[in-house]
Amino acid sequence: MNDLYKYRLYLTAFVLTFVSFSPLIEVEVKFFIYAIFLALNLTLRPKKGASVLPVLVFIGILLIGFVRDIWLSGSSSQTSFVGLYFLTCALFALTSYMAFTRKELVRAVERILFLGAILSLVGVIIYLLAPNLIYLFPDYINRGFNHKTIGITNFLLIDAGPVKRNTGFASEPGMWQFLMNVGLLFHFFLLKYRYSFFKVCVYCLALVSTVSTAGVLTFALTLLVAFHFFNKRHKLFFVVSILLAIPLLLAVISYHLQYKLNPDVEGFRARLEPAVNIISEHVSILGRGNVFYDANVDRYDIGSFDSYTQLTIRYGLLGLFAFVACIVFGRIRHSWIRIPIVITAFSQAIWFYPITFFILMISMGAKDYDER
Repeated sequence: MNDLYKYRLYLTAFVLTFVSFSPLIEVEVKFFIYAIFLALNLTLRPKKGASVLPVLVFIGILLIGFVRDIWLSGSSSQTSFVGLYFLTCALFALTSYMAFTRKELVRAVERILFLGAILSLVGVIIYLLAPNLIYLFPDYINRGFNHKTIGITNFLLIDAGPVKRNTGFASEPGMWQFLMNVGLLFHFFLLKYRYSFFKVCVYCLALVSTVSTAGVLTFALTLLVAFHFFNKRHKLFFVVSILLAIPLLLAVISYHLQYKLNPDVEGFRARLEPAVNIISEHVSILGRGNVFYDANVDRYDIGSFDSYTQLTIRYGLLGLFAFVACIVFGRIRHSWIRIPIVITAFSQAIWFYPITFFILMISMGAKDYDER
């Protein structure tokens, strides 16, 4: 691997992670970066034999949706841009998957996520030991809420003070847990029985500190996968740790059932009711398109926050089934890599992120696709 190739590899991994998930970078800037790297990836000789037909079908549906957006939007360039942005995200991921071997890019992404995990724990230490220090950091607004940032990690502010949840460099804890679970699974995907116990512990701390409902469930399933690779000493360590932590685990489960998954809680209803209403009124085979979604759903904040219902409204049942097919028709031996997508998609709109497409594609490729 020459220096230029390695430099492009890690820059691509950086774009897949930090650039994609950072709220500090505007969508228009992200689109411009994706387009540049898409073009650069096309200059590299693609590896052969990688069959990702379900993803290609999904991308085809995005292309049809984009053409439809242009036709429906008329003079509105913003709504047609949304469809182009989604399509560019997918094509950037596809060309990245083709430009580098699977293990190369997975390794580069995992190293960046592990560094992010370590740096995010700096933020945890700050809000636990010196929360007043957060008020000295630069401000930014995301989804109408005031945040503070030091670049490597972000903080949400409410009237009571900084929210004590690990956000990392992502926009919110729910997104950060997704990346941390991906990083942990990528680590086992690469090394399996030769894993680093130190890395596993760092990812565990970063995940637990997000206090995310989806993160807790995904992490539990991830640990079941990881347990298969642990040696006897580490298996014993985790079993004893879980037994000792049963009172804490019961408290966490009780908290999530009472405040996160309770239909009587306003926060849960704010996510559930719009999804039920919008689905019951606007389900169709081809969907209502991004023009309708942005004009009538997103603008008035009556849409859902998850991937499945967003896809249903934007691209119809056809788009939803294509996305689900990308999840279902991957290789069985790599099905565990898709765990973060399946669960997080119920609470976050992650379906269009380049790394989501990348995960789906690497779970479809056979072992020989690691060779150029």
